[in-house]
Amino acid sequence: MLAELAAANAAFAIIKTAVKNGGEIASAAKAMIAYFSAKEDLQIAVSKKSTGSKQNTELEEFFALEELKKHEIDLRELMIWHGRAGLWDDWIHFQAECARMRREEKKKIAKAKEKKAQELQNMFDWFLIALIVGLGIFLLFVIINFLFDLQGTF
Repeated sequence: MLAELAAANAAFAIIKTAVKNGGEIASAAKAMIAYFSAKEDLQIAVSKKSTGSKQNTELEEFFALEELKKHEIDLRELMIWHGRAGLWDDWIHFQAECARMRREEKKKIAKAKEKKAQELQNMFDWFLIALIVGLGIFLLFVIINFLFDLQGTF
């Protein structure tokens, strides 16, 4: 969790420095990608409960998320003052669309896994059916052969 927070802080520092040195916010695109990746990683890490001192972990999680909120406010101000008109609103819509696309991709992957598991189950079922039918035919053949052998001995 601390590694993700450190990565987010480092990326945000690059974004802030790039903008303060007279560059446009778009010039820090790689740092923004790194920041939002680290932010997502941190949110995933927070959502997974780790073992250890529960109170310390929860406190660390709270302050890590608070620091991200502060960065979001600073980033909003940077986009409003150093970006084009409406950049922040477009950014919010873009993030929502990306999140929707990630959810759909996860659903597609889950559906594909489920379909593959179902196909494997069907193959296994057909294999068992073929095996049982084959064993049945074999046993029937053995029984008939045994009966004919008995009939010939009388």
